[in-house]
Amino acid sequence: MGSYNSRRMADEDSSISHSDSGSDSDSEQGLPHNYAHFLQSLVNSGQVHIITNDYDSYYSPPMPKITHRPNTTTLDSSEFSFITKQAAGLIDLQRKYISKEKNITNMLQNRERGMYTNNNFSRGNKCKIFNRYLPNEMSVLGDCIGKVFCGIFSKDGNCFITASQDRYIRLHNSGDGSYRLFKSFRARDVGWSIIDVAFSPDRQHFVYSTWSSSLHLCSVNDDSEHQEPLSLLNTGRRFCVFSVVFSSDGKELLGGANDGCLYIYDLQRHGSTLKIPAHEYDVNSVVFADDSSHIIYSGGDDGLIKVWDRRTLDESQPKSVGILAGHMDGITFIDSRGDGRHLISNSKDQSIKLWDVRVFSGRRRQRNR
Repeated sequence: MGSYNSRRMADEDSSISHSDSGSDSDSEQGLPHNYAHFLQSLVNSGQVHIITNDYDSYYSPPMPKITHRPNTTTLDSSEFSFITKQAAGLIDLQRKYISKEKNITNMLQNRERGMYTNNNFSRGNKCKIFNRYLPNEMSVLGDCIGKVFCGIFSKDGNCFITASQDRYIRLHNSGDGSYRLFKSFRARDVGWSIIDVAFSPDRQHFVYSTWSSSLHLCSVNDDSEHQEPLSLLNTGRRFCVFSVVFSSDGKELLGGANDGCLYIYDLQRHGSTLKIPAHEYDVNSVVFADDSSHIIYSGGDDGLIKVWDRRTLDESQPKSVGILAGHMDGITFIDSRGDGRHLISNSKDQSIKLWDVRVFSGRRRQRNR
């Protein structure tokens, strides 16, 4: 999300709420009783956009096309390049190359002739065969009325969840490849849309965020549609958590919000235990560095990625342990490799960057981002 986007969503929600409050007066003037609700459904589905007099203030021109190839020299010489090529079946650990045979029948014959190490395919050759048979075409598995902004797999890959602008959350069985819909229900306090969803580590629960001061906790397998509200703060202004994740033990939730703050909610204490001002603008993405849940990464609409250590964090005077600067626009997503060393980020500047969090950016780089 962006700072102007969040204001736009808030304005749209405000416009919708005014429509709701005025529905009775509209009816008295002869308009259809469900006119406001019909208009609201069109807005939620994305078929109608509310344009106000200050529309130009939040108009954002499209980003220019990238006409040059990025310099990947450092990446090409790193271990990540080697690991990626190995996983894609482009190199072999033992023979340093992959069989050039394109015919799988010939590859099988060569294996039987003992031309491969230990008379078996290497991992690279297996990848090469798999890549020829794994699905490589897009298939439509289901339709939604509204735009789908969230779609994630559970850690074991057996469940796929989607959250749509039509206010519905849908859970699919992805373990057998059927993607059969086994649960669907309407979310609460949606406003503009469901913003983010996250599975618990044990896959028994998930949480979703909306334009609301509360997160909502739901069961995956329970037939009921119970949605437990988890209040982060008591406020009358527009508030939204743009990114939410579980800790590795499933006892805490980490969220980044449109007020530029990070929040931690303790599921055992049933309350918010930490709030720190993290970024100048919206916090668009948050993630724990590893399973210890001590180190936190946050990405904001100010274009900065910040690293926080909860063990030394003073809530009264919060200070990050380091900053990663290099993107020219707001951060849209970050993810950790889980080794406490590497982080990947995506930005509105149309770039993806791989970071070594052991090397922070200096003050000059932060100012010149």
